[in-house]
Amino acid sequence: MEMAVAAPPEQSRIRGGLGLMRSVQQRTDPTTAVQAVRRGMISAAVLWQLLWILAQPGLWPGAQSGPFATAAMWAVLGFAAVLLLSHALAREWVSARVARADAVVLLVATLVVNASQLRGGVPDWHRVAELAALTCGIAGLVLPFRWAVVSTAAMTGLLLRDVLLPDWSGVFHASVDSLVEPVYVMAVGLSAAVAARVLVAQAGAADGAADALLRAERERRSAERVEQEMRATERRLHETVLNTLVALARGGLAPSMSDRLRERSLEGARLLSSLRGRGPAIESRSSVVETDRVEPYDLLHDLQPSLDDLREVGIEVSISVDGPIRAPRYVQDALRTAATEALINVGRHAEASRVSLRVASGGGSEPVAVEVRVRDDGRGLPDVLPETRFGLTDIITAPMVDVGGTAEVVSRSGKGTEVILGWRPGFEACEAREDSLDPAPAALAVPVLAALAVYAAVMVAGSWDSAERPVVNGLAFGILIALGLLVGLASRRGRLALWVVFVVALGGWAVYVLAESPLPESASIAWASPAIAGLFLVAAAIGPPWGWLLLLAAWLIFQGDPLHEITQPGTAMILVGALLGRSLRRNARVAWRHRQEEADAATAGQVVRERIEGIGARFHALALSEAPELLRDVAEGRCDPEDDRVRARAAREERFIRNVMRTDPSTDAVHEMACELICLAHQQGVLLDLDLSAPRQPEVSVEGSIVGSLTRVMRQALPTVIVAGLPVGSPARLSTRQEGESVMLRLLVPMAVDARPGSGADGSVVGSLVDPADAAGQLWLWEASLRGEELP
Repeated sequence: MEMAVAAPPEQSRIRGGLGLMRSVQQRTDPTTAVQAVRRGMISAAVLWQLLWILAQPGLWPGAQSGPFATAAMWAVLGFAAVLLLSHALAREWVSARVARADAVVLLVATLVVNASQLRGGVPDWHRVAELAALTCGIAGLVLPFRWAVVSTAAMTGLLLRDVLLPDWSGVFHASVDSLVEPVYVMAVGLSAAVAARVLVAQAGAADGAADALLRAERERRSAERVEQEMRATERRLHETVLNTLVALARGGLAPSMSDRLRERSLEGARLLSSLRGRGPAIESRSSVVETDRVEPYDLLHDLQPSLDDLREVGIEVSISVDGPIRAPRYVQDALRTAATEALINVGRHAEASRVSLRVASGGGSEPVAVEVRVRDDGRGLPDVLPETRFGLTDIITAPMVDVGGTAEVVSRSGKGTEVILGWRPGFEACEAREDSLDPAPAALAVPVLAALAVYAAVMVAGSWDSAERPVVNGLAFGILIALGLLVGLASRRGRLALWVVFVVALGGWAVYVLAESPLPESASIAWASPAIAGLFLVAAAIGPPWGWLLLLAAWLIFQGDPLHEITQPGTAMILVGALLGRSLRRNARVAWRHRQEEADAATAGQVVRERIEGIGARFHALALSEAPELLRDVAEGRCDPEDDRVRARAAREERFIRNVMRTDPSTDAVHEMACELICLAHQQGVLLDLDLSAPRQPEVSVEGSIVGSLTRVMRQALPTVIVAGLPVGSPARLSTRQEGESVMLRLLVPMAVDARPGSGADGSVVGSLVDPADAAGQLWLWEASLRGEELP
């Protein structure tokens, strides 16, 4: 009997608390440019709030007049700490909601501090203005645009009311300095709100562009990978099936090759069974993803069977290997395929006495350049190779080209052959760049600089009459505007160059020296420091990664007291700008990596689907092949490889599979018709040569009457007699040639002497007897002309 025991209440609460903590700590990185921008702005808001309050003792809780103002500032600090923790640990939606609550707390705290100043004698409008500017700035970064504008309008209106209307006791407190504060608050709030809105809008556009870019990239990569997979399937067919069938058809196999022959026969049978849908899938989605992984690879281990075959026939083998290859798996497969085929060609065709294998590869954990050389001292290659030969060119060169590598065959008749395979990372440059989601620097620079220009213009105009040197003051303003234009124009080209940051640092020092000259106390309006700090904020955010250090050093030096200034608001603004720029770029990179991972997963799935569909369409004719059964019988010892019937079957199956590999029914009507004739010839026992040398032309159509005529002709063809693995007489042949504006289709077939060829075709196909005494039978040639709408 089982009993359910309930956990104690304390233990249940502990579990619940731990579960809540785990759920809160499951932080999610941004996956879109919009999320990256919002997260970056929250990071800047946290640092801005903490540094702003730390840099101004007048905003500390202990400096407030009245318990309500003190409590309000403690609440501001408390929410800043909560925002910092939530931003560091929690999910995005949690920190976004905490940030909005923090903006509301700042707004309430500003109202409370303002009320305490009105009741406390001579008010400190600068303290209220600094808190109001912080409130508007944070609201602009974390609140929706319309609420940020409302918050800025409310704070600006509050300060205007303070300086233009009497307090509760009927006393006016307006002064020249106090009139600056509303303009200052409005400039900070509007610049933050507009910059945030532009950044989010630009991020949304970047998301759309990135989606389109990745979608196109996914389609391109899928098409390339599917094409690579199709070619790899052809290479595996050639390596395992065709080579084995050719060896069986030729006969004369050495007894020492029996074990290797059985192994290859079994491998070929499995491959054909999988292609015919009667065996396990060759590749799954996970294996597609795995092909991109970089792992150490011992090429020599995979080449050892081919090297052993060369030693068995008396060829001296020398090997030099630097170390394991570090390349993606699909590159490893290509190197193995190409190098194996090069060694096979040495054993079969080169008539060599020596062969050398050299493998050169760098070290480390990243993909590195690879070079593989196979050199023999044989007879070399002929100067001209048949175009239809599925051999050295296709099997060695194609796999390397498919993966972005190189394959070079250097050969001179009588002086041997050298095959040079190469691959290095970077050949496959992704069209989509990592900076696709980076926010445009101009999106941040233009709104902030525009607000600073308005603020500085109002301040200079307001102090013109009272300034001791108005012309010098105007010159400082002109330099500031020139610096702003420089930064704004440079930002349209991307991140600021280091020389631009250097010019801004020197120009800021000049503005400060000119504008901060001694003035009468009553007319002193220090507009330069806030304006320069804002300019430095922008330059730090959109400049080079460490350019903010140059700006910070310049700021501390020309302020005159670095130890004191390091805790002042100007320093805080530069640090906020540096963090904002870094956070935006970092979050954009994280979002881009997420996008790429999603695109890779989607590409893998799409490759698998399209590959299954493509193989089904391309190799469906292999369902007629008896090669899997033949190879399995050889592998399991149920038949003698030297038997003439086995050799004849091997020759027929090799020719049929080779013809299937040369046709693609999906490309044009000619290949579709050729595939039908190939299948019919195989069923009729006819050995068919295939030469489709005419360029593939989807616009060319084959009339049904032509297909029907050639089908009837093929049904009358004599089966091919094969002796010792070779056909007797001339085999049947299907060929296409481009002749002028037409494609000529020719079918050469051996027929019985008493056959009635005229009954096999209608007027669309013309037949003629070309050799009545061929060993295979009477040779008849049938011709048809195919025309397209846009033939070259």
